[in-house]
Amino acid sequence: MEPKWLWLSVLLLLLEGCRWYSTDACWEDERIALLQLKPFFNHYNDLNSWVEEVKGSDCCQWERVECNTSSSSSRRVIGLSLYQTRWSDDERWYLNASLFLPFKELKRLDLSGNRIAGFAENEGKEIKLRMTNLEVLDLSNNLFKNDTFAILSGLPSLKSLHMGNNQLQGSIDIKDSGRQLNLTHLEEFDLSDNLIKDSIFASLSGLSNLKYLDISSNQLNGSIDMKDLGAFTNIEELVMSDNDLNEFVACKELHVWSNVEEIFLDGSYLNNNILQSIGVFTSLKTLSLSGCGLMGSLPNQGKLKTP
Repeated sequence: MEPKWLWLSVLLLLLEGCRWYSTDACWEDERIALLQLKPFFNHYNDLNSWVEEVKGSDCCQWERVECNTSSSSSRRVIGLSLYQTRWSDDERWYLNASLFLPFKELKRLDLSGNRIAGFAENEGKEIKLRMTNLEVLDLSNNLFKNDTFAILSGLPSLKSLHMGNNQLQGSIDIKDSGRQLNLTHLEEFDLSDNLIKDSIFASLSGLSNLKYLDISSNQLNGSIDMKDLGAFTNIEELVMSDNDLNEFVACKELHVWSNVEEIFLDGSYLNNNILQSIGVFTSLKTLSLSGCGLMGSLPNQGKLKTP
């Protein structure tokens, strides 16, 4: 190869490397994307380290940013902790979801406590979150409503979803245009501190790998027939505290109970039938019934930890 062609090849490689720089620092496209996010999440100057100094500055060293440092050839952003960086008593806003598209390997995203009302494009049109590697999403303490779930259909790897303390009410629908959302890997689901009613169980039936469900401090009332939870064959921890429940009906025919280890029903209005119902939970280790005003003895006391 003639020298001029050799130098031309080297120059092209250098130019390509400058375009998406990633050798000893974060990727250039992700650094630019972080700087575009900064104005929306810097109301309290929590992101002072996110500065435009020189091209190629390492955003992996910035606050609230986690990169994959196990391989020097990667250094992709895998975690963003943007919790409580934007808060106002009278402000609600919509976040442009396309701002997260450059983060190809993002696994953990925390947007809690920012009064976000939804995701939208710049024109206000709703858009789906599309992050195929995202495993943990925290949207708690915001202003999301029931239609948020349709926006989550682009998260096939999601394992943990936190939606506590939002504006969910009635019966939520884990579907998009009538189709069940592709959330088959979801293991943890927090829906606490909302206004959800009893029919929540039927809408969650497609989440067969769910291990942890928190529906405490909602508007569940009356009798809960555990047949409605028959689809949750892997459930291990069930939190239903601080609802208006008065009866907990379990069915011996359901094999779902073989994995349940912890149940929390604190602050409910349960009657003493609960003392007989819990006998079907053969793996139960923790049962919390504080503030229920129950009287009587618990079966299998030797296997339980009771407050």
